[in-house]
Amino acid sequence: MVEVVTLGCRINSYESEILKEKFAGMERLVIVNTCAVTREAERQCRQTVRKLRKQNPEAKIVVTGCAAQINPKSFARMPEVDLVLGNREKAALEKYIVGEICEKTVVGDIFDYDKYDDFLITGFEGRQRAFVQIQQGCDHRCTYCIVPFARGNNRSVPEADVLRQIGVLLEQGFEEICLTGVDACSYRSSFSGLVSKIVETFPALPSLQFGSLDPAAVDEAFIALVGRYKNIYPHFHLSVQSGDNLVLKRMRRRHCREDVISLCSKIRAVRPEATFGADFICGFPTESDEAFANTLKLVDEAGIERLHVFPYSERPGTPAALMPQYAASGRKNCAKKEKRLMVKWLEKLGLGLKKSSQKIGGGISGIFTKKHLDAETLDELEELLISADMGVKTAAEVVKGFAKIRQDKEISDQEIRENLAAELQKILQPCEQNLELDRGKKPFVILMVGVNGAGKTTTIGKLATKFKAEGLKVSLIAGDTFRAAAVEQLRVWGERSAVRVFAGADGCDSAGLCFDGLKEAVKAGDDVVFVDTAGRLQNKNGLMDELKKVVKVMQKVIPDAPHETLLTVDATTGQNALSQVETFKQCVPVSGLVVTKLDGTARGGMVAAIAGENPTPIYYIGVGEGIDDLDRFCAADYARRLVGLD
Repeated sequence: MVEVVTLGCRINSYESEILKEKFAGMERLVIVNTCAVTREAERQCRQTVRKLRKQNPEAKIVVTGCAAQINPKSFARMPEVDLVLGNREKAALEKYIVGEICEKTVVGDIFDYDKYDDFLITGFEGRQRAFVQIQQGCDHRCTYCIVPFARGNNRSVPEADVLRQIGVLLEQGFEEICLTGVDACSYRSSFSGLVSKIVETFPALPSLQFGSLDPAAVDEAFIALVGRYKNIYPHFHLSVQSGDNLVLKRMRRRHCREDVISLCSKIRAVRPEATFGADFICGFPTESDEAFANTLKLVDEAGIERLHVFPYSERPGTPAALMPQYAASGRKNCAKKEKRLMVKWLEKLGLGLKKSSQKIGGGISGIFTKKHLDAETLDELEELLISADMGVKTAAEVVKGFAKIRQDKEISDQEIRENLAAELQKILQPCEQNLELDRGKKPFVILMVGVNGAGKTTTIGKLATKFKAEGLKVSLIAGDTFRAAAVEQLRVWGERSAVRVFAGADGCDSAGLCFDGLKEAVKAGDDVVFVDTAGRLQNKNGLMDELKKVVKVMQKVIPDAPHETLLTVDATTGQNALSQVETFKQCVPVSGLVVTKLDGTARGGMVAAIAGENPTPIYYIGVGEGIDDLDRFCAADYARRLVGLD
């Protein structure tokens, strides 16, 4: 059976799938599809080849892809390699490996190549999402980039072939299609036109996604499609590279920082739930501290949440290689600074979910050690997920997704985790929503509810601090009049965040206090008001009635209050959180959840249980006591870290 090892981008993943299907029947053949985006990528390719030779001493090893195209001699010198093929030869690999290999290196001029491999793949083994190639090559010449010399000129896959490939994959049961290319937005004749044709041809396509998008090439027609078609997945990854206009000019990028901010704003205007990721290069020649600071500012100004950050890698033959270079240590330090924006919360999330991921991950390793994927292992997996507090219904739904993987095949621990994360993300995704403040409502009233000990008062303090930092005028109403400690805790947060706290005497009427506090907030011109309430234990009907009374009295001051009702649930309660969500929804209009104390439990699966059985927007999750330990809920990040993936 052929082994295809893929390094690098989505295009490589797509081409590797072609190679797997073309040579499925060949024995003792190893194909390494390489990447050349950085020198480190090339080094990893050579390291991989040496490892593969040790594992496959009798196999024929073929090295192809971008690194082979750019630097074929470095691979030809390796005794572990039998054949080196360029990217144009990759499409006709079969004619070079039949019989004896007469010539070790066959690498042609990629700029003379105007074709692409039109082989139709039938799936992506071990994946829930399928990539579809729509174009190859690039006509632009960014000063740092070697890729055009590896991939050649821009050449687009005909629209009919793209549609045919998507049709085949949908017939195979794939629900997520990701369009990919070296410079996808430069698809000819029109990228937005192709997207329009796809969503019109396949109206039942559940999710259409994209690889990297060029901010300079995303047009108004594409933005309109994003607003019109809800099956266009609202996450967009942008090839930004820098947030400083002078650096962008020296990179020969076609956009400026203002274009990125404008694009994100326009997309959010038509899809408020949209999220953004971006690529950044740190330590580009002549990048000053001020330029780097502009990049950090852009991340905040554009609202970019997921960053792919790389230290600049000098590539011989590119214009940037002739510019004054920073020392490698300086470039790495720049990347470390910016990576903090990306990994700070994710590291905390990973640590917070450590107990849960260890329970699930350890169980996976135990179930699938030296086993094939079969009915018995799936039953064991379902039991494991139930024990992690995902609930019977959600666990069954997750395991159902594994039926798409061929039964009785060997499957690695990594594949199981990747598929498990993908299935969990599907369930969690509808709950990933942002808490949007309507600035037209002043004050914007947020009612906080939850049982005693869930972390409700602490959550109020953290959110108040975040909103105050955004320049909003915030006040707190200490409506939990039954507990003096809760009132005092709120006062401490108020002093720490410099926000006003409206409180009354111990044991005073909570509804009356809320009435007076709201009147005071209106008079003061507050932007946001948080209203704390007593711990409404769901088995105390009298307390629930009191909560309804609070809402009724609030509406005498502000008729449409509360504008949001957030229920704080404690992750350590596991399945009990489900009953809390159901009960509170019966007496107040719960609009979103805050899940706390995920760092203190192995019951992180309860979030998936809520999403599967009582779907409710999850605005924030907490993994510690600090202000920065509370952040917005991201389905993909949560799913991956819950199963132990980075």
